[in-house]
Amino acid sequence: MPNNLLHAEGLTIRSYTLLVDNIGFSIGSERVALVGESGSGKSLTARSLMGLRSPALHLQAKQLQVAGEDELTLEPAAR
Repeated sequence: MPNNLLHAEGLTIRSYTLLVDNIGFSIGSERVALVGESGSGKSLTARSLMGLRSPALHLQAKQLQVAGEDELTLEPAAR
């Protein structure tokens, strides 16, 4: 995991139904693109990671780090 700007493991996003289930990825300083079928959760995942999700959505993960900081334990204001 060293040198990763973003690392997610076991990332799940739920509302009343399961929206994104148990995904994981690591992103370094390279340029990347998130691709997939329409409706597969690309925008939902990106917005959730930036903290721009609806309060009705619940994000959970085994591990979620941004620039080495544990995002799961940070207060919302610190993000």
